[in-house]
Amino acid sequence: MNKIRLVKKAGTVQLIVKSQKGQQLDEREDYKINKEGVPGLLYFTVRQKRSSFLLHYNLTGFLSLREYLKNPLCRETFFRMLQHIFDVLKAVQKMSFRQQKLFLDFDYVMVNPATQKLHFVYLPIQGFEWGTTLRDFLLNVIQVGTFAADEERGYVKKYISILNSGINFSVFELEQYISSLKQEDRQEEQKVKCPRCYTETSSWASFCPACGAVLSGRKGEKESKLYSPLEEKSRQRDGGGGGVTQNFTTVLGAEEISGSGTSVLNQRLRKNEIYPYLLRKKNREKIQINRAAFRIGTERAGCDYTVEDNSAVSRSHADILAKDGKYYVMDLNSTNRTYLDGNEIEPGQETEIVSGSQLCLGDEEFIFYVQA
Repeated sequence: MNKIRLVKKAGTVQLIVKSQKGQQLDEREDYKINKEGVPGLLYFTVRQKRSSFLLHYNLTGFLSLREYLKNPLCRETFFRMLQHIFDVLKAVQKMSFRQQKLFLDFDYVMVNPATQKLHFVYLPIQGFEWGTTLRDFLLNVIQVGTFAADEERGYVKKYISILNSGINFSVFELEQYISSLKQEDRQEEQKVKCPRCYTETSSWASFCPACGAVLSGRKGEKESKLYSPLEEKSRQRDGGGGGVTQNFTTVLGAEEISGSGTSVLNQRLRKNEIYPYLLRKKNREKIQINRAAFRIGTERAGCDYTVEDNSAVSRSHADILAKDGKYYVMDLNSTNRTYLDGNEIEPGQETEIVSGSQLCLGDEEFIFYVQA
């Protein structure tokens, strides 16, 4: 069995997998994941040792599937989760990857708190096979998870029935089942008007996508019925920057990055919620901020967005944070500093930003926006 450890250090959380003697890295799979990108598979870096190699996966800002499933699932959350799983399986199949190399462990399947999408650890080791079958993994979703008490649970029984239909369950039938759930839950979206600029937006939104005004008190009619697993506050973690652990807290690395023990998961992150993005002025690139703690810099392995063509930007330059219903920028002691609307911000301090804020990392300019 390959050795696995979880390392917390310098505000990041890394999953490290060590190869066994004689195992070899699959260079084609390495290239496909890290150079071209495979939807739903986590990036990794390879570090060569004398007789082995280490695979490093950055899990900072993610939620483990086990923690995610501790909170009751509603029908909609359940079918979206299944859809994400099948999207990843299709991407793996399209790349001619082996499904058996997916790390199907509930502690290491990760959930992005901002998008609620699942991300898998894929081990590009020749001859490697994970012992858990896809059928067992899907059945264990029911064993590990809990479901909303105020909903009829016939859809759960149907799901179990499909998986138990034979030795090889019908993937097609399960996909049809997911589609039927989606169709049942599709309803016309409610709209509200921004009190400042009168732009129409989703009733679930916390901010106006046009002017950034706070839409406090806006709630959809289904709020009392739908349970969002992302509203659960993260548990306080043990202090200390380094060390190794095998247990997950609610958001990996969130406290270290934000500098506080409060959760970065809040009531903004709902169905049809607005999401922030950066517009890079240099090339008009739109950069979706899809993590609760989003890091920008020149170092590819440790950053969520890499500025590859500007040496004025530091390796780990700044973080964009989602916290308590607001957004913040924090400079990470960068060489050339970070500027907000022309003013230099203090390194290590969370400074609030709103839609339309002008950010300058070194001399690289961005505009921060939120949208529905």
